[in-house]
Amino acid sequence: MRILVTHNRYRQAGGEDEVVRREIALLEREGHEVAVYSRSNEEIADQGNGGVGRALADAFLDGSNIQPLRDMVRSFRPNVAHFHNTFHRIPPVAYEICRQSGACVVQTVHNPRLLCPAATFWRSGGVCTDCVGSTMKLPAIRHRCYHASVSHTVFAAGYAALLRRSGVIKRAVDLYIFSTRFYRQIFAEAGWPADRTIVKPHFLPDHASPQTDPGKHVLYVGRIAPEKGTPTIFRAWEGLAELPLVVRGDGGEGAWQPQEGVSFRGRLAEAELGELFRGARFLIWPSEGFYESFGLVAIEAFSYGIPVLASDTGVSRELVTEGQTGLFFKAGDSNDLSRVVRWAWEHPKATAAMGQKARSEFLRRYTAEANYPMLLDCYEKALSQRRTSGIGRA
Repeated sequence: MRILVTHNRYRQAGGEDEVVRREIALLEREGHEVAVYSRSNEEIADQGNGGVGRALADAFLDGSNIQPLRDMVRSFRPNVAHFHNTFHRIPPVAYEICRQSGACVVQTVHNPRLLCPAATFWRSGGVCTDCVGSTMKLPAIRHRCYHASVSHTVFAAGYAALLRRSGVIKRAVDLYIFSTRFYRQIFAEAGWPADRTIVKPHFLPDHASPQTDPGKHVLYVGRIAPEKGTPTIFRAWEGLAELPLVVRGDGGEGAWQPQEGVSFRGRLAEAELGELFRGARFLIWPSEGFYESFGLVAIEAFSYGIPVLASDTGVSRELVTEGQTGLFFKAGDSNDLSRVVRWAWEHPKATAAMGQKARSEFLRRYTAEANYPMLLDCYEKALSQRRTSGIGRA
C-alpha cells in the first residue's frame, strides 16, 4: 500500500510529532511505501506579530505554497493520504489535491483546535467550551486565547471557521481517527460526520524490562501548568513531605518553586526517563478539565508496569480502570489526592498488583504490534468508504 503522510511539525517537538514518527516507522517496517509531506511552524519563527499574521494568511489563502505536495501526489500516486496536524502551514486545498488524485483521505484528530482556537478547552483557570458551538469563535478572540494575542487568535479562529465553511470536512475526508471515544463524542456533538469516525489509540515502544520491585518514589511527568493539575499536586505535598515525589517537567520561568519532599528534573534523555519510571511506585496524572485528547504518559507508565493515580475526568476514565490499573481522585482536590496517594504508598502489594495489570493492558492494546492491525483497519475502512460513497469525487 502506498501511504502519503502529511504533517505540520510544531516548533517545540511534542507528543503529536512523536506519534506521527512512530506510525511512519511502523508502516515502513511492515513493508508499505511511505512518502512524507512535512511543513513546520519554525518557518514563521522570528517574524513578530505582523509576520506571523501574514504567514498564517498565506498558509490558508495562497495555494501556491502547496506545489511540492502537488508534485509529490502526482509522482507517488498514494492509495491513502493520511493527514495529521495541518495548522497552520498546510492549507485546506491539500485535502482536495489528495482527494482528486484518487487517494482516500484519512485525518487523525490529535487535538480540539477546530473547536477551540487554543486547543486546550481551558481558560482563566477552568474548563471552557464556549467556542464549541460558535462558528467564528468570538469568545476566544475576546479573551485572546491563542498565545494571549488578538491577531493570533483571529487567525486560529479564522482557520477553523473557513475550514468548516469550505466543506472540506464533509467533502474530502473519508475517515476521521480519534484516539479516544471521549473525544470522538465531543466532535460528533459539534457536527462531525459520526458515520466517518473511528477510534484507534496511540501506541508506544515496549520497554521490555518493566518494574520488578516496589518503587521508591512517586512520579509526575508533564508540563507544569494549572490545566495539567500540578498546583493540585504541590498543594497535596504540603502534607506529604515525607514521601519522595519526582517531577519531570517544563513550565517556564517561575513555574517551579522548591518544596520539601519534591525533587525537580528538567527534560531528560529517554534512558534517564526510563530509569525514573522504573524507580516509581506509581504515576500521578492530575489533569483538570477534559482537554487531554489521549494520555501518552499514562500508557508509558503502563508499559513499565506502574499503576496510574488519575483525576476522575475526561479521557482518564477511558484509559485507567479503578482498582485494576490505577486509582482515581477528584480533579482539583488536593485533599482527595493526598488520601489516595497515602493509601497507595502504604499498600505496596496492592499497588504492585495494579502495576502488573497495567502492564498486561499495555501489551494487549498499546504496543506497535497490537496497534498495526487497528491502523490497517482504518485504511481499509477509508478505502471502502471512498469506493462506496462517492463523497467528493472530482
